[in-house]
Amino acid sequence: MTNDWRKQLDAQLKELAIAAQQYTHLSKGKRIALTRLINAIWQSGKLVHPYKGQFQLAYEDIYDEAVQNLFFYLCQDNNINKYDSERGEVMTWVNMLLTKRFFPEAIPKVLGKTNEINLDRSHWENIPSSQSMSLFEQVREYIETDPELIFVRNTSKIIQRQIFKL
Repeated sequence: MTNDWRKQLDAQLKELAIAAQQYTHLSKGKRIALTRLINAIWQSGKLVHPYKGQFQLAYEDIYDEAVQNLFFYLCQDNNINKYDSERGEVMTWVNMLLTKRFFPEAIPKVLGKTNEINLDRSHWENIPSSQSMSLFEQVREYIETDPELIFVRNTSKIIQRQIFKL
């Protein structure tokens, strides 16, 4: 990234943040300005990835949760007004929030929830017993048929997370 491009991005983000600060709370203009700001932040590719290399299998889920909560924070309760253009660039402020607050807050939210689906004993009883099928094959068949739509409900949460990534 060239220095000129970085300066241009910083100036654009600062302009968008200051514009969002000018509108009254809950106004249509403020919502539009915040949408433009968040889109520009996301499109910039300059959001940090704090603690990269840790939380191996859960890192992307933690990161997605943190970014989503960061963007939600920016849009609520006039929090954009906490940005001070005299103190630094928008990306510095946003990345500090992501690293120091939202990523650490997302860790227990994601790791505290098991991504595994727990089946009650009654669900195991519904798996047809067959001497010729291994337990693995029986479980696989049950998951594929999903008669009680247990896996569809849990899968929709995963799909919602994936949509946010797009």
